[in-house]
Amino acid sequence: MECQYYANCPGRGVTLKNGRNLVPQDFKISHESLGDSSTSGKIPKFNFDGNIFTTNCQFFEPFDGFIIKRNSELNIKSVEIQLVRVELYEGKTQATEVQNIQVADGDCIDNIEIPTYMLFPKLYSCASCEHKEFSINF
Repeated sequence: MECQYYANCPGRGVTLKNGRNLVPQDFKISHESLGDSSTSGKIPKFNFDGNIFTTNCQFFEPFDGFIIKRNSELNIKSVEIQLVRVELYEGKTQATEVQNIQVADGDCIDNIEIPTYMLFPKLYSCASCEHKEFSINF
């Protein structure tokens, strides 16, 4: 007989009584921060910024915040957030997309907060861990 179960263990910065301790993080993304490493030539000019409500998450709580389009040289087709699993073993790094969620469709209005809300996929993610020989990060 097979049975699937989930174990929930309190982690660093999280208490069972109070839940997560908020560790907010502001971010900015622009054509300059991406550099000109694109294979298709120059990156069009754009500026986004936003906030992640906390970088200290548990699986049963959402990864949430907001993103704001400040300006863009071209029309935006969609805005998406992506959960990526990054594994490091024997000096080699491998990144794998775990989940991709569209938070806006079409060209969004400048300077308006677009809420982001993502639940963690319990079968495809785990707590980040680091060891002297390997690491798994999300």
